[in-house]
Amino acid sequence: FPNHHPDPTVDEYIQDMIALVRSEGADLGIAFDGDADRLGAVDEHGNVVRGDILLLLFGLDALQRLGAPQTLIYDVKCSQAIPEVYGAAGGEPIMWKTGHSLIKEKMKEVGAPIAGELSGHICFGEDYYGFDDALYGACLLAQLASRLDGPLSQRVAEFLLRLASCAEGACAVVLPYDKGLIAGRLGMKPESLSRAFVKLRPVGVTIRQNLAEIADIEALREFALSDPAEAWAREK
Repeated sequence: FPNHHPDPTVDEYIQDMIALVRSEGADLGIAFDGDADRLGAVDEHGNVVRGDILLLLFGLDALQRLGAPQTLIYDVKCSQAIPEVYGAAGGEPIMWKTGHSLIKEKMKEVGAPIAGELSGHICFGEDYYGFDDALYGACLLAQLASRLDGPLSQRVAEFLLRLASCAEGACAVVLPYDKGLIAGRLGMKPESLSRAFVKLRPVGVTIRQNLAEIADIEALREFALSDPAEAWAREK
């Protein structure tokens, strides 16, 4: 800003920050929207850490410090990583309506220490005022990252196989680029997956660092169903 709209959730708008993180060898990159109530971040490789994973990181940190059970409020656009990982850790995840005012209302109702949305609105109730202050969140994220045993990417990778966030009518998934793992997750053969990646590259399949980002998971599944290499599996 003024180079582009100040939206940290649009990858196109944070390319300068990504380049700077990589050139400086930084451990973390953080971005804000125009009124600093939404938080965006990238790891040390410049890979984007989506809002739901940031929320999960904050939630697990609070859970470890405050003890179980603690409630976490997340909106319907967030990935399955939140209920699966947070629930397995002893927390109580509650899916709620999208809209940061609605999230704050539910947070206050149940007394949750943390709540947020895929959009980057993350509200902090523990020792704070219960609203979405991205500057405060940035300080907490830097503190959290400094306490990790390894790089941020290593911590985030633990959640990636459960990640499938939905926005603008399409579901996206980000996975470690291991064709066997991804194919198994999608119910496809690895050789079919390779063809799907080539065919779908124009519509948003990207291989970046050690990650595969699939912009439309449903399109990839539809390709699998139409691929002759998969016919034997369907017949059985």
